[in-house]
Amino acid sequence: MIDMHEKCLTDALRNRIPGIVWIALSAIIALTMITLGTQAGFTGKRRLVATIPLILAFAVLMTLVVDLNRPQSGLIKVSQQSMIDLQNSMGPNHAPTVE
Repeated sequence: MIDMHEKCLTDALRNRIPGIVWIALSAIIALTMITLGTQAGFTGKRRLVATIPLILAFAVLMTLVVDLNRPQSGLIKVSQQSMIDLQNSMGPNHAPTVE
């Protein structure tokens, strides 16, 4: 039980998305927005029907990645119910001890 709890903590708190992934994701979003702006500037036509959904899609993507990187807070939370059920199935004789 203690090992399972430690594994959950390790997975949730210590294993985060590396900084290079954040940089790459931000660079892709920035380059896409620059390309959209440049294209609109050269053609003289703004295609809001295509631009606004694309901007919203990138914003939602970034929000989801940030939220999934922090499993115990945010919009999407990882439940600890399986750990509680395991502890309850072990009975009162198997209560966790602190060493």
